[in-house]
Amino acid sequence: TPVALGSRRDEYVALLTSKTLLREYIERKNLMPILFEDMWDAANGRWKKQDPSKVPKLCDGVDKLSKKVIHVQAAKSGLIRITAEWSDPQLAAEWVNDLVKSVNEHVRVQTIEDANRGMEFLGRELKKADTLTVREGIYRLQEANLNKQMLANVQEDYALRTVDVAVPPH
Repeated sequence: TPVALGSRRDEYVALLTSKTLLREYIERKNLMPILFEDMWDAANGRWKKQDPSKVPKLCDGVDKLSKKVIHVQAAKSGLIRITAEWSDPQLAAEWVNDLVKSVNEHVRVQTIEDANRGMEFLGRELKKADTLTVREGIYRLQEANLNKQMLANVQEDYALRTVDVAVPPH
C-alpha cells in the first residue's frame, strides 16, 4: 500500500492507471505473451494465429492490465491501495511493485527536468536583474529548485512511499 507524498495524490493515481505508463511497462517486460498466454505458442515464440487481425495488439494488453488485472483505489487518508489479480500471484505482486517504482521514477525524472529548466531560466533572469531585491528573490527561487533537485535525486520513493510491499497471498 503506497502513500502519496505531497498534495499530488490524484496525479499519482492517474499515473498508476496511465495508458502510457502501462504501455511502456508491457513493452519493457514483454508481457503480451503472458497477458494472452492462451494465444501464444511458447514453443515457437510466436502467436498461434498468424492473421494480424487475430493477434492481440498492445492496446489490448493495456486494456486487460488496466481493467482486469491491476486495481487502484485511493482513500481520503492519502493511502493508495494497488492490487493485482492474476493466475500467478508472484507475478501479480511483482507487477504491483514495479508499477509503483515506475511512477516514482517518472515523477523523479520529471521533477529533476523541471527544476533544471527552472534553474536555467532563473540564471538568465539573474543576469538581467538590476536590483538587490529582485536578485534576492531569484536566489530564493534557485534555492527552492535546488532543494527539489536534491530530494528527487536522493529519494527512491519520491512520489509514492510504500507502506506494505505487494506479496503473493500465503
